[in-house]
Amino acid sequence: MMLKIKAGPVSADLIEQDDMICSENRSGNPYEVESLIRWAEICSVGGTAIDVGAYTGLYSIIAAKQGCRVIAFEPLPTHVARCQDNFRLNNVKIELHNACVSDRVGETVIKFNPKAPYLTYGASLIRSTCGTGEGNESKPLNVHSMTIDSLALDQCTAIKIDVERGEPMVLAGARDTLKRLKPVLLVEVLGEEEKSAVRTAVPDYHVVAEMDIRNWLMVPK
Repeated sequence: MMLKIKAGPVSADLIEQDDMICSENRSGNPYEVESLIRWAEICSVGGTAIDVGAYTGLYSIIAAKQGCRVIAFEPLPTHVARCQDNFRLNNVKIELHNACVSDRVGETVIKFNPKAPYLTYGASLIRSTCGTGEGNESKPLNVHSMTIDSLALDQCTAIKIDVERGEPMVLAGARDTLKRLKPVLLVEVLGEEEKSAVRTAVPDYHVVAEMDIRNWLMVPK
């Protein structure tokens, strides 16, 4: 089955099987409505959009349908496969990397919960528990790590970051890109410690909106 999710003037079709976003929408808790609308609005100007922590591709698809060149990152192979299926379903071309994003280029270990009853959304470089799993259910996975700065972009409109408390590391690896290109940021912040760390990582940005409880919209000062 397939579920259509709207984001302002565009929509994305997602394969429902095991997809947490679709499950939330079906249960009457629409997923990140405010954030998706603002993301679609930001991406309407075109240019390059980066989706860090793509999950099953929703934000990537919205950006592509708004005319952006999209670069997406997702470390879990199961999620990469679903992204590819969803990209084909929506007839969008997206540069998809099977990698995580942090403050360094190389090999690292990410933790995820293989027992989650869906495509787990809790994979993290930081957290010891992932999704609905307890700590002893989390398993390590060797993954390749990249930085946003390593892309050496000459233009960037927006960056969305959702990496389960690893957001400050992603921002640390994007310092040159942020200084040169000044993209708009959509950043997940899950607690007070993360809020402080994000502010420290990007002192030249300020928060212009807090959306869907956990997301910050940030722009250059």
